[in-house]
Formats: sequence, C-alpha cells, structure tokens
Amino acid sequence: MAEITFEDFIPGDVAHYGQRRIERDEIIAFAQEFDPQAFHLDEEAAKATFAGGLIGSGWHTNAIMNRMNCDAFLNRSACLGSPGVDEVKWLRPVRPGDTLGMRRTILAAAASRSKPDRGTVRFLYELFNQNGEAVCSHDCLVMFGRRHPGVAEASTGAARSGDVAPGAANAEVAAEMTDGVPYFDDLPLGFTLNLGEYRFDSDNIGRFAQAFDNQGFHVDPAIAEAGPYGGIIASGWHTAASWMACMARNRAQRMDHALAAGLPAARLGVSPGYRTMRFLKPVRPGDVLSYRSCAVEKRASASRPGWGLIFNENTARNQRGELVFSFRGAVFWERRQP
Repeated sequence: MAEITFEDFIPGDVAHYGQRRIERDEIIAFAQEFDPQAFHLDEEAAKATFAGGLIGSGWHTNAIMNRMNCDAFLNRSACLGSPGVDEVKWLRPVRPGDTLGMRRTILAAAASRSKPDRGTVRFLYELFNQNGEAVCSHDCLVMFGRRHPGVAEASTGAARSGDVAPGAANAEVAAEMTDGVPYFDDLPLGFTLNLGEYRFDSDNIGRFAQAFDNQGFHVDPAIAEAGPYGGIIASGWHTAASWMACMARNRAQRMDHALAAGLPAARLGVSPGYRTMRFLKPVRPGDVLSYRSCAVEKRASASRPGWGLIFNENTARNQRGELVFSFRGAVFWERRQP
C-alpha cells in the first residue's frame, strides 16, 4: 500500500519544498539535447538575443519541478500519472546560480465516477528563486489510487478540463523551405510545420526519467509491468521536451536555408507559456512520434513593439497515426521593421 493516496490530498493545503541550485553546465546540457537555442547554449551569443543572457529552457524548468515533486511526495504515493496540464506560465528567466524552491497548493480533488479505484487532484505548483520571485507557475492534474476503492465520495472540487485534440480554425497552409521564416506581419494563420520525428527507446526513456521523473512506471520494468500501464512508458515531460527538440532543430534548419537563399528570416524569442497540454496515450519504447505545429492566432505585443505573439496548436502522433500528445503554445515572433 502506498503511503500517500487520493484521500490525503485536501483542497486548500499548501506545502513548501525543493531548494535546488541551478548550474550553468546543466542548463547547457539539457539545451543541447532538447532546446538548442543560442540563449540556452552560450553566454556570449545569448547577450545579443531576446533573453539578454544565458537562461534555462522552460522545458528544463518544468522537468526540474517534476523531479522536485517526485522527491517530495510522488514516489511515496499511489500516483497513476497525469492526464495533462491546464496552464504553464514562465514568468522570469532561470539563470545559472539561481536557487529554486517550490510551493504546492491543492486546488481541487475529485473521485472518479467511472473508475472507483482512483481520483484526480488538481495542483498549482509555483517555483520561486532565491529572491522570492516567481519564475514559473504550473496548473496540472494528477491521478492517484484510492485507499478505499469503490467507496462513493462527494467531489471536493472540479478539475478543470480543456480540449484534448486541438485543431486550427483556419485552413492549413503547408510550410515549405522556400517560405523562409516569415515575419510576424506576414505569417498566415494556418502556417503549419511538420517538425520531424523522435524515436523513444529504453535507453532515452530511462535516462530522462532517472534525471527528472523517476517514478516506477518510467524506470523499473518489474514495477511497470505490474502497474497501470503494463510496462515502461515515457515521462510526459520527455514527450514534451522532444517536441521542443524537433521544433528547435526544424527552426535552425529553416533559418540557415533562409539566410543562404536571401529569404525572410525572422527571429523567434522566448515563450511565455502554454495551455491545455494533454497526454492522450502512453508512449512506449519503440514508439516514433511525428510532431507538428500550426499557427492559429496572432497578437501584437504592446510591451515589445518589435515583436508579436504567435499562438500555435501542437500535436504528436505515433507510428500508428494515433494522437498521443497536444498543447496550445505561444512564442514571441519578430516583426518587420518599418
């Protein structure tokens, strides 16, 4: 019996834990594999970018938060995984030397009506630096086994839900290399990129999980076999970070081609966050995910006049064509100069 079950999560409860110092080398190592952009890789190059200096990838920040949760309570709980994340906000950059700590607030808890052996808890995770400044907030859902399966309980709150299969409202515009990287002003809604593929195997699933999500169903074949998924599955954060790896490499390829061919080559800035991330099917060793991104909304930035915000619907399908992952993201995108 797990030490912590669904019944132990009381809405309104607050906990503090963490205290992890972030080093330059780990920022760069994560970025080299999953987010190879200049402001994550090199101090000098980063000075000339949107970020103004070396910063950690937001996906690295999320992964660090998840490891803090594993160490603090998930690995002592009857955790059954997460169906998704309602919203993440990256509020301030994480820089080398920062020391991060977590505040966890339980927002709601609802027993499942269809599966009486479990319930869903909605958490707000907030990460603060050594100056007490919030650097990231994370509103997510996690499923836990119940101590007394089948005993009817009234819901103590409502877990917020979102669309699990986003779709662009505009007709898709297939992006070709000959389009370059259009400026914000010229980017058509429906602009769609096929970002590439990522193959999951036992080695990369295990390596990522040992660092950031060392729950039994990610790292231990015996525990995983007896668990809810019947075998090892990839961490949802690995699935998300692999989307970013494909996105960054696709972007670099398109930028190189555009600059060589004299095509538009707009720069991209950082992302303020994302919404309605959904982990729809388990990702297992041997699965190959194909990632794509479609621009669905544009907003000019009042605070940064040389930039606009592009909102995109992002998905991953496995080799069988099944939708396994989706979220709605946002990124600052360079405007054409007058």
